[in-house]
Amino acid sequence: MKFLHLLSNEASQSITLHCLYNAALSSIGTTHREMSRIRFHGWNKQTFEKGTPLEPHVVQDECKIQDGSWHQSRLVFHTQDSQQLPIVDIEEVPASQLDRQQHMEIGPVCFL
Repeated sequence: MKFLHLLSNEASQSITLHCLYNAALSSIGTTHREMSRIRFHGWNKQTFEKGTPLEPHVVQDECKIQDGSWHQSRLVFHTQDSQQLPIVDIEEVPASQLDRQQHMEIGPVCFL
């Protein structure tokens, strides 16, 4: 990993959140209130979260749809500091909704 970091000027990675009755990313594009429930920790221990310079870009946000079907939201992390990726830990503040289900799909890191 150190070798990839030394030879790269930037890096990107995507994470897909599959959700059922999950409001973890709801209100994206309006208040961003719920996105603060999830924090992503990078390789160098920096935190990617809403409201910081390291805020992930939301490409797709269907988790706000709560119709009893599975939906997905896709986040893209792109940084000029290749040592910030890959994402190594994900922290979620517990939500009050008990009947929700989710799983995350962590994509590969692209070093450029």
